[in-house]
Amino acid sequence: MQPVPSLRLAPVTWRTARHFVSQNHRHQFYSNEAIATAIAYACYRTKLGGLLPLGWIDAAFVIVEAVFIATSRDTLNKYYTRSRQLLAR
Repeated sequence: MQPVPSLRLAPVTWRTARHFVSQNHRHQFYSNEAIATAIAYACYRTKLGGLLPLGWIDAAFVIVEAVFIATSRDTLNKYYTRSRQLLAR
């Protein structure tokens, strides 16, 4: 049986820890906003009684949803990259 390698962690300062928590909260904010926007849109469409007719608000929903999803993914990728850099030290 091989011994378990130990993790060598760089000393984490309060500034670094605060940054990682902030980055994670940003990801959660954008992903939660995407979910809330989708639920609000579904409720709006249900109130109207169907998918037709489509209007400018439907186009706005698609644009806003795309921005929230893209921003959420970008923030999460940055979080993972910075976490790997911290653990690699």
